[in-house]
Amino acid sequence: MAAGDFAQTTWSSSRAVRRRGWHGPPLTGPQQRVLSALVELSPEAGGDTAARAVAERAGLRLGSVVVILRSLAQKRLAIWHQAESADEEDGWAPSMNGHARVRMLRDAA
Repeated sequence: MAAGDFAQTTWSSSRAVRRRGWHGPPLTGPQQRVLSALVELSPEAGGDTAARAVAERAGLRLGSVVVILRSLAQKRLAIWHQAESADEEDGWAPSMNGHARVRMLRDAA
């Protein structure tokens, strides 16, 4: 068998195409609560919400909410907007993917 024949027999289109309906690993319970609270507090695009408001709505401590928001930002489910001055708080907003993930979670429930 020639080298070119081996490459043709091992190639599969399923390896090159992203799976449909797969959105990455599932979110944990606290991540779901924080993302749902963030979507509820800023339903329109461009609306920022402080982490304190998200913590109150989700019923979690502020420090853990900030850590969860940072992990959601790494997963591109939330967007962080840095405060312009030291007196203001940083703003958080759900991304379009975050809105879709919450919608998917609500439809599944």
